[in-house]
Amino acid sequence: VALKTIAYNSVLHGFAKQGSVEEAQGLFEEMKRRHQQGYAAEKPDVITFSTMIEVFINSNRTDAGSNAVHLLDELEHEYTKGGRQDKSLKPDTHFYNSVLRAWASSDDDEDAAEKAHKVLQRMELSMAGDEKVKPDIISYTAVCQAYANSNMTDAGERAEEILHQVETGADSGILPYPDSYLYSAVMLAHVRSKSVGSREKAEQLFHRMQQLYKSGREEAKPNTRILNLLISGWATSRNRNKIAKASEALEQMKVIYKAGNEDARPDTYSYNWVILAAARSTARKVQEKRRHFNIALQHFRAFHISKSTVDNGAIDHIDSSINLVPNSFTYIYFIQACKYLLPSGEDRDKLIGKAFELARRNGMVNKKVFMEVHQAVPSITEAGLLEEGIGLDEISFSEGKNPDIPANWTSQVHR
Repeated sequence: VALKTIAYNSVLHGFAKQGSVEEAQGLFEEMKRRHQQGYAAEKPDVITFSTMIEVFINSNRTDAGSNAVHLLDELEHEYTKGGRQDKSLKPDTHFYNSVLRAWASSDDDEDAAEKAHKVLQRMELSMAGDEKVKPDIISYTAVCQAYANSNMTDAGERAEEILHQVETGADSGILPYPDSYLYSAVMLAHVRSKSVGSREKAEQLFHRMQQLYKSGREEAKPNTRILNLLISGWATSRNRNKIAKASEALEQMKVIYKAGNEDARPDTYSYNWVILAAARSTARKVQEKRRHFNIALQHFRAFHISKSTVDNGAIDHIDSSINLVPNSFTYIYFIQACKYLLPSGEDRDKLIGKAFELARRNGMVNKKVFMEVHQAVPSITEAGLLEEGIGLDEISFSEGKNPDIPANWTSQVHR
């Protein structure tokens, strides 16, 4: 590879990290122009084209997939130009994976997942005569991720079919076994799917991973992301038993972690999802609402543990051992649980006030936390501002902007 091509590619790599499309396109066009003028050492190669795709992926543009296909077509044209095959321009697995990842990040094309799948099938057809374009786990994961990002009703089923294909290939020695990233992509596809029973299928996938791991398949080891996807799937579902199912999934997570699987350590999101599930309860009876609120309260308390609460059994010892750190969503979801599940009155207002006090103390009051409290009990936010020497009339509530609340209240919001 010519030294100048390497230099150009290094600069393009920097633009790719920043997602700087205009700068990268300008440099790419300059390379092509210089090469056409006879400067052989400045010829774009397959790495150049692959890096250009990374530019589009990291730019967060919604047309990354279509731009990747244009680059693929151009590369293949240059590769066979003049009836000769230029090895420096030969598309390989890494390049095709960039194309697949671009489709996975494309939101403007409702057929992005299907187009990604077609690229994968093209790789599979080509690999019979060329091992350098053989799909790898990254290839299959990218297509499953594309299905997860689609709005297809059967996205979970389509991703599961790909997973089954990989597992079958692995059993035959053709492919490596699926890793946690592939399982995560399939789990996400199920969780986001609108098809009936999608959450149950996500749960079945988790149980299958457990069985595979126990049988010696290290690649199927359940981890925090897998279990958080399962918990979030139940929490955001319309299933009548979603609170119990989300809580049950978190309890399974704790058991797995306690048994020695450090990769399945519960985190802030694990607990937040259970609090959210409770806050979105559809219960109508007062007794059932109270039961659901107690679930939210139990998981909210896990973030604010003292030695006495552990010793008297109010908090599970495992909750105290993982050092949970709340974020703004912890307070948003719990305040919503107070608003929706408790009857109006002094007791509810006191709990909201206590949650707001904790959010202030921990520097976690963003606009949403402030507004949740202010809309529920205006006197609480007004009293808090007065303590800081600020009047409510000094606070701006402009659309799209955070209110001008005290800096010490927001100090840890973006931690």
